[in-house]
Amino acid sequence: MVSPANSADRAVPLLAKLSSFTGEPKDFWPLFLEATGLLTNAALASLHITVAGADGKAVWQRMLDWRAKDAGNAQHLGEPDAVMLQSALEHGTAQDGADAQFVAFRASAGQEGGTGIVCLAFADAVDRSHVWPVIRLLAETPAQYLAIRAAAAVSRRNEELLAALDLSLLVDRERDFLAAAMTVCNELAARFRCDRASLGWLRDDGIVRLRAISQAEKFEKKAQVVRLLELTMEECIDQDSEVAFPSPDRAAVTRDHAAYARETGAGNLLSVPLRSDGKVAAVFLCERQSAPFDEAEIRKLRIALDQIIRRLSDLEQKDHWFGARLWLGMRQKVAKLKEPRHTGTKIAIGLGALVILFLLLGRLPYRVGASFVLRSEQVAFVTSPFDGFVQDVAVRAGDNVQTGGVLARFDTRELVLQQAGALANVNRHQQEAEKARAANDLPEMRIAQAQAEQAKAALDQTKYHIEKAEIKAPFSAAVVEGDLRKRIGSPFRQGEVLFQLARLDTLYVELEVAERDVHEILAAGEAVIAFASAPEREF
Repeated sequence: MVSPANSADRAVPLLAKLSSFTGEPKDFWPLFLEATGLLTNAALASLHITVAGADGKAVWQRMLDWRAKDAGNAQHLGEPDAVMLQSALEHGTAQDGADAQFVAFRASAGQEGGTGIVCLAFADAVDRSHVWPVIRLLAETPAQYLAIRAAAAVSRRNEELLAALDLSLLVDRERDFLAAAMTVCNELAARFRCDRASLGWLRDDGIVRLRAISQAEKFEKKAQVVRLLELTMEECIDQDSEVAFPSPDRAAVTRDHAAYARETGAGNLLSVPLRSDGKVAAVFLCERQSAPFDEAEIRKLRIALDQIIRRLSDLEQKDHWFGARLWLGMRQKVAKLKEPRHTGTKIAIGLGALVILFLLLGRLPYRVGASFVLRSEQVAFVTSPFDGFVQDVAVRAGDNVQTGGVLARFDTRELVLQQAGALANVNRHQQEAEKARAANDLPEMRIAQAQAEQAKAALDQTKYHIEKAEIKAPFSAAVVEGDLRKRIGSPFRQGEVLFQLARLDTLYVELEVAERDVHEILAAGEAVIAFASAPEREF
């Protein structure tokens, strides 16, 4: 075994590093176990936590361990007793007997990781008189680590809030929208080391128009690169979330971001939607070559933009000419009628208007009216067979389809690649099985055969998905719901409803008639129906 002096020399740098460590828990615990093992001269140091077993009861599970270089595989040491681990959890420390081959102590990981037990295994020839003082010294290290991380998180949040407040003060000084927009672009471009930052504003017709670019007071609004930039911002609005390119999230749509990056040579893009009154009002887009945007930068940018969007929105409205401002103000006041305020007054005015209109124009024909629903005895919901993207749509709501008619097709390019990879895995594992059989290595042959069967199952599943990529009608029917033409290229989850089909030869009308009028309906024996979409046509 390594001498205690040498172990201590190796552990001192680790302790110094742990005293100010602010990294992730997955990086902290291996260092902590190594330092603990070296300081105690243990052959094995392991971290254990409780997890739910198959029967619902808590069982102990080893998460990770550290082994001394001269301890071999440490298999002769066995596993620590669950009773000892439970005792350490309840009392702080525990050992397995007088010889103390296993020593355990409680190491709190806080809310991030719960409470774990560090177990130390010793060889018989090692003196353990120094273990307990070292354990008392090390037991508080995880709590100290968490305190440092919490303090660092608070410091980062304070820096983000101060930066957002500073930007908000700069924007509040401006009295013109374009000047405020330029201030935002220039400030954020400098703070985030961006090569260029742009602000686009969403118009009432749903189109984004570029309003400001950092370090550029004027730009050609009809230029091709400007139009690509606006399309990129519209792609961000369509998804109503931050979009980074290259994107770590495969579910995010970045087609327009990629097109803009190819055209301009931008290395990394980040577009962030700005929301005012719960609705997207603008998009801020950053470009830089140096490095991708990480989560901390995205959060910091989001906080800063949330603080200044209200001021920018007010300045943008004042930037319009008088007639546009008047029209916008009228629209906002009319929209407030839908809000749950002054309900009694609104109801009284509405009822009064209805009474006046009835007195002027109303008649009282004796006619029983009722709402109805057109139903079919057989309705089918066609769902997505697997997670994928729609490549082509053949029908829309209102179309009639025949049995086996194609409704839509899913993109199978990725599935074809998966099929080729699965086929290659099958061939490789079969060859390994044959090689093991030739070498008379039965265990390896069994393992290779099992892996081949597993790869074949994956191959069969991929083939099944390819076969189901073409969505077909189960019977002749009408498409009641499902217009996917605007969602071509969009992702769908397995089981998500794509179309709703209804058979036309089993249609019937279901009426909802007031009970007092039922006898009138039965006496008439005939009714006239008209659809809300075509009230002039009666049936």
